[in-house]
Amino acid sequence: MAAYYRKTLTIFWQSFTLGTTLSSGWFIFYPDSLDCVLPVLFPLRFVPLFKVATFFAPALVLFAVMYIINWALIASFAGEEVTKKREEILANLVDALAVNNSIRYRIENLIDRHAWKSLKLFWRFK
Repeated sequence: MAAYYRKTLTIFWQSFTLGTTLSSGWFIFYPDSLDCVLPVLFPLRFVPLFKVATFFAPALVLFAVMYIINWALIASFAGEEVTKKREEILANLVDALAVNNSIRYRIENLIDRHAWKSLKLFWRFK
């Protein structure tokens, strides 16, 4: 089993599940915890919007943290895969340069994204 996630969508669903579970538990066990602060900070019409944002905030924070951790895990554990992808990309870039053609910036997973970003010196968007 790999020590990292290959797809951004997997990270999103993991963080969404954990973050909303945490928020649900908080709102179930402490339902009035936001009500004592809200009338001072916001007009009444913004209270539901603030509660929805507060409900999804842990999921967004978890997504950011998990994405950064996953990026570090890819950098440390997927060196061979990234190197193979770099070789493929460089071969395609050299072939495209030889025939004066362009290649597509294709990203199927986070390994591809890591490989493309590490070769930023050799390509640019048109």
